[in-house]
Amino acid sequence: MAPFADADVGGTVGKMIIPVAGKGLSLGESLYRRYEAWLRRVENRSGCTVSADGALQALRRELYQPIPERVNDDFYINTCAPVAGKRVVYVDQATVLDCGVDEAERQFSRRQRVTVGGLISLAARRELLDPLRHGLYAIALISHKLVRRLAPVLLLPLLLVNFWLLD
Repeated sequence: MAPFADADVGGTVGKMIIPVAGKGLSLGESLYRRYEAWLRRVENRSGCTVSADGALQALRRELYQPIPERVNDDFYINTCAPVAGKRVVYVDQATVLDCGVDEAERQFSRRQRVTVGGLISLAARRELLDPLRHGLYAIALISHKLVRRLAPVLLLPLLLVNFWLLD
């Protein structure tokens, strides 16, 4: 855990690899995980890693805070470091293998749980969304977690305007 030699580092995250089993959902999940790994590398270079897979993250013991009900524990634990003014760093060499989910119903249920829990988690950590207090981390958190989850809702008015413009 070399990153913890730096006193400014409060947490670390790794990457999840999903081997492609040849089915559509596994392929999609594998591609998504590769995109997330790339995004974490970019965030890490800018000093604001905002995402973690619960299967592979570490936090300094003294920064841990009890997890409220209904929040995503992965996200909540990962944000204990920034709340305390510490950084979270991405360790590309730290990997975990997961088999993924190939049943559409289970995948949809999981994504729904993660999305709703993520929004509840953001509400629980809303102080981190203030760019005046948390700088680039807040901006990365807003774009990576909030805007991505609200994109369908934000795009709906555009769809309606397109129908209106057709006339």
